[in-house]
Amino acid sequence: MTNKLQLAIGAVALLAAVAPAHANSLSGLWNTTITLIDCSSGNPLAPDFNSLLSFSDNGTESEDTNNPALQPGQRSTGYGVWRSTGDNTFHMDSYALILFGTDGPPPIQAGSQQIHQDIVLSRKSWTSTATVQFFDASGTLYRSGCAKAASTRLK
Repeated sequence: MTNKLQLAIGAVALLAAVAPAHANSLSGLWNTTITLIDCSSGNPLAPDFNSLLSFSDNGTESEDTNNPALQPGQRSTGYGVWRSTGDNTFHMDSYALILFGTDGPPPIQAGSQQIHQDIVLSRKSWTSTATVQFFDASGTLYRSGCAKAASTRLK
């Protein structure tokens, strides 16, 4: 092999090693805009708010949100799992604790929140639809709703 060919092969290998492994994956850090919507009509129910989501290569996820319906410190960080469901499509299940209740509006009880989200990836952005469920401390579902999201890759 000539030196030039060896150098070219080495350069290609180096580029492959440093190229983002997550180009067609959710792995990475995402700035996400959430819109709570009416499950039937799809119409927005409240102003948008932001969340920061981090997806790991191992299929785990964590997120923080600034949902104005929740008081500071009322909701824990969310943790979840995600998996591929097809070509650039994914499903995520996320769980968070609701540490104390508030009278609202809307009234929120201490317990937990679950978010089940179907995501469509478009390289550096994604959109999703989700169901959101709130459970009281005994595990009884007391509220559910829908949301949509649009997200941009930060890293």
